[in-house]
Amino acid sequence: FLLHDTFGFPLELTRELAEERGLTVDEPGFAEAMAEQRARSRRGQARRWSDLKGLPTSEFVGYSELRVDATVVALRRDGVEVERAREGDEVEVYLDRTPFYAESGGQVGDGGLITGLDGEVLVEDTQRPLESVITHLGRVRIGALHLGDRVAAAVDVQRRRQVMRHHTATHLLNRSLEELLGRRNLQRGSWVGPDHTTFDFPLDRALTAEELEHLAERVNAQVRAALPLTTRILPYQEAVATGATHLFDEKYGDRVRVVCFGDWSCEFCGGTHVETSADVGLALITSESSIGSGLRRIDLTVGESADRLVRRQTAVLNDVVRSLGVPAEQVPARVADLRRDLRDAQREVERLRDEVRVAHVRGSNGGGPRRRPASVPLILEQVPAGGRDDLRGWADRYLEALGGSGVVAVADEANFAIKVSRDLSGAHPARELALLLGRGGGSPEFAQGRLTKPVADAFNEVEASLQ
Repeated sequence: FLLHDTFGFPLELTRELAEERGLTVDEPGFAEAMAEQRARSRRGQARRWSDLKGLPTSEFVGYSELRVDATVVALRRDGVEVERAREGDEVEVYLDRTPFYAESGGQVGDGGLITGLDGEVLVEDTQRPLESVITHLGRVRIGALHLGDRVAAAVDVQRRRQVMRHHTATHLLNRSLEELLGRRNLQRGSWVGPDHTTFDFPLDRALTAEELEHLAERVNAQVRAALPLTTRILPYQEAVATGATHLFDEKYGDRVRVVCFGDWSCEFCGGTHVETSADVGLALITSESSIGSGLRRIDLTVGESADRLVRRQTAVLNDVVRSLGVPAEQVPARVADLRRDLRDAQREVERLRDEVRVAHVRGSNGGGPRRRPASVPLILEQVPAGGRDDLRGWADRYLEALGGSGVVAVADEANFAIKVSRDLSGAHPARELALLLGRGGGSPEFAQGRLTKPVADAFNEVEASLQ
């Protein structure tokens, strides 16, 4: 994260260099650090963006340009306009023109560099707090930036291209899903980033494996078809009349941008896209899940991200093939055999454990378990249990030794289980007796938990409560 955050080193390159050396990147940790940073950035947005009406407007040129010369027309630090930002400052930079796409329509904002004669800003996010105002959020990495500076504004090209691939793939997925389900305007939300995209749609069931395979095949078929991108700016009603897919609950202006790939997919969209669907590359559906009542989410990864995923999964499969000693196509059957063998072995282990319990309960001298003097039949025993599940088996066997009526408490070094026969559970609920042993809970007939005192002391308290 430090390489990315401070020096602008791409995560993708870090990942590839690590893989070459047999190392892995802690991507969940990276994502967590990035989320924390963005949260810090956005916590102050309401305050920082409370008075933007006086700021100059920005011309967005990022559909066709990824690097432009521009002028710094405003700088803000901690929500206050300043004339200079120094090295290390977190700053908002406003330019008269910019190639940076501001987060909108589910597509993340661009990152990149703003470089002047005296300094450089690492742009981490781009937002549009007002319709005509674009703010570049980042940190002064080197030197200083001044109001009025002429700068070079350069988008992170590799990241933008991956975002464009994922955004185009989202359109292809949307159209493929409409075909599959026979319904239009399915989209209820989406998020488009450089590593994956999510697509939310209404459905009261999970998609089948066959349906997901069909969707992936349809998306990749349109990728191979190399559908050309066309964009048009149309009056709203004219755009609706074209039949282009759009969100009915979205507020659109008088004129809207319509993005089409061939004559197969057309949508209202202000985002950035590749010039032809062939540029998307391989598309993989990685998951389909519920996100609420009647709502489903598909997660899709394409391009370089999909290629990396295939390489990782292929490496894992090769390791499994070597470990199991069977061809790849026989791996599922071999795993099923191993799972069956494991279940059989677990049943045999449990059978042997139960034999040990029975022998222990009966006692090596034939005398059986020692009953404690109490108002009800009572056995309190420390046993060589193999965990909490094993303790329940011990309690069952000791209760059988009492003829099925009584109270049994068993414990190992750390845990306990207590069982009360049904005829006594009303007067002596197991879950209440458990409070004398430690922390835990359960029902009137059975409870278990963790000891909070020495076993002998805990057993003495139970015995005293039943006198």
